[in-house]
Amino acid sequence: MKDNGNKNSVSALIPGDALNGLVQVDTKPKTLSIMILDQSSSMMHYDDTPQTCINGVIEECKNPKDGRTQFCTVIAFDDEAEILLPLTLATEVVPISNYRAKNMTLLWETVYQTLKVFRHFYRQANGLADIKVYVAVFSDGDDNKSDRERQPRKVKKLARSVRALGWELFCYGIGIDGERLAEDMGFPTDSDHAITVEGSPEAIANVTRHYSDATTTGCFDPNFFKKKQKTTTPQKP
Repeated sequence: MKDNGNKNSVSALIPGDALNGLVQVDTKPKTLSIMILDQSSSMMHYDDTPQTCINGVIEECKNPKDGRTQFCTVIAFDDEAEILLPLTLATEVVPISNYRAKNMTLLWETVYQTLKVFRHFYRQANGLADIKVYVAVFSDGDDNKSDRERQPRKVKKLARSVRALGWELFCYGIGIDGERLAEDMGFPTDSDHAITVEGSPEAIANVTRHYSDATTTGCFDPNFFKKKQKTTTPQKP
C-alpha cells in the first residue's frame, strides 16, 4: 500500500479523523480490530458468507462486552490488496457490501503491508493511548502471488515485531492447516491463535465468532471449538 491517493492507498485505509480518534489521549481504552480476508477465486463457492460473517463481527464490536471503544478495518486480498472498510469507529460502520471472490492469492504481501502501515501509526501514539490491537487472517489457500524474493521472509520479521508490541495475531485456515499458515507468516501457532476448520459456510461463521469473542471480551475460550456451535450464519443486515 502506497500513499498515492488511490482507493487502496494508505490515506484511504486510515482516514485522518478515524486515526485521531484512535490515538487521542483520553481515559477511554480502545481496541483496534484489523481483519484480513481472502477473496481469491477459491472462496467463490462460499458466496457472500464471508462478507455476512465479517459484518457480524463488526456488529459485535459496536457494543463490546469489555466496554472498550472499538475501531475496525477490513482488507481483502486476491491478486492485490483491497480496502473493504477503512479504519472506522465501529459504531459508525456501514456494513460492507463490496466483497467479490476472484483471481489469485496475494496473502503474504497483503499481511505485510497492512501490519507495516498500522505499526507506523501505533508507534506514533507512543504508548500515550490505551490501545489493544487484534489482527485476524482468514484464508482457504496458500499464497501464490507474492514475490518470493521478499516473502514470507519480510512478513515473518514484521510479525515478530508487532507481537513484541503486544499485538494479538490470529490465523484461521478454512479447509487448510491454520497452524502451518500461521507459521509461514510468523504468527503464533498455539491453539488459541492458529485455528483449522473445515471448508464450509458454517465453519466460516464459527471462526468469525471465535475472533469476535476474543476481541470483544479480551480473553480466549480454549473449548470454543469443542462446544456445539450454531450451524447458521449471521443474518444479512
